[in-house]
Amino acid sequence: MLLRRLKTAAEIALFSMLRNPLRAGLTASGIWIGVLAVTVVVALGEGADRSIQIRMKSLGENLLTIVPRETLASGTMTSQGRLTDQDLLALRRDVKEVVAAAPAQTVSGRFASGKQNTTAQALGTTSEYFVVRDYAVKAGAAWTPAQESTGARVALLGPTLVKNLFPDSPTPPIGEAVRISGSTFTVVGILAAKGETAFGSDQDNIALVPIKAAQGSLGSGKRGEYQQILVKLTPEADSLGVQRKMTRLLRQNHGLQPEDADDFSIRDSARIAQAQKGVVTVMRTLLLAIGCISLVIGGIGVMNVMLVGVKERTREIGARLAIGAHPLDIMLQFLIEAVLLSLAGGLLGVISALLLLPPLEAYFGWPLELSESSVFIATGVSMVVGVAFGLLPARRAAGLDPADALRTE
Repeated sequence: MLLRRLKTAAEIALFSMLRNPLRAGLTASGIWIGVLAVTVVVALGEGADRSIQIRMKSLGENLLTIVPRETLASGTMTSQGRLTDQDLLALRRDVKEVVAAAPAQTVSGRFASGKQNTTAQALGTTSEYFVVRDYAVKAGAAWTPAQESTGARVALLGPTLVKNLFPDSPTPPIGEAVRISGSTFTVVGILAAKGETAFGSDQDNIALVPIKAAQGSLGSGKRGEYQQILVKLTPEADSLGVQRKMTRLLRQNHGLQPEDADDFSIRDSARIAQAQKGVVTVMRTLLLAIGCISLVIGGIGVMNVMLVGVKERTREIGARLAIGAHPLDIMLQFLIEAVLLSLAGGLLGVISALLLLPPLEAYFGWPLELSESSVFIATGVSMVVGVAFGLLPARRAAGLDPADALRTE
């Protein structure tokens, strides 16, 4: 009996929608826009999270970066902190959680090979940098200990730099000469691609050279002093505890008094990732709220159209009640119509989201996909909206008096 009533109500509701296709389409469009907004925001949020994880992983896991900073001296004068060989040796020797520690000295310069030239970064470091930053060598090999200790002019190039300097080379340019800010270096290896950082800079437009070569041939800083020290910790290390231990060690090395401020800072890659995720979460929540508001507005539109429909079809409702239709049949008719309108809008929203994701993926550079849960949630929400906002018109239609309804002009 109930199935027959549902079938009859669905047929009448569908006939009513087909009889007024423009009105049905405009009514469903509110739900369509809301579902589209919600599904796209969810996909963008998930894609942003994955992108941040990938890019932060490319920086190196369990990574701490130590940099010098200015401090006040005598109340008004500033003093620039320094990181030295002694700091590097102390970190390796006295902090058991340290897997590897490498200095970094960066200089931007003009790179040239043959007729090709470009601007990129040369980063002077030691062989431990490959461990700290999880760099892999795709072709050739890293420099030898002897080349590192003597400051030999050898370099490993990132894929972007190789493409810019050797666009027509069919093989890796191992053994080729590259001029960096006027000094000639020999290419001994090609780095595996790492992509962009979480801040959007290209990690592949770079040349790694021995630290002594950077400080000698490229004039990047004083011997034994560094712009950064990068430290890789063991996976089980307590990052905050290690940072406190490092702070005490470096303060002692720098001869700082208890009242003196630190002349260095320690940055944790994991905390940077968490901060970026927090920003993404806030933005996603705001956009999701806007999408939900669109759904509510669409639901109100459905309710308004259904109320108008009840008024327009008052005589029809009265005739059905007069020939024996139960108020439940009338209620089901309008409730099903509201659900069908909302469901149609929801399905259109999901289809539109699927069509919109590829261009968005190309624009943002994030891996975007519409998860099954998003599709089910969007469809379910649209049905709930239909029921919630179709209930009032359905109850009003079911509550009409047959005699009064038939007398309506």
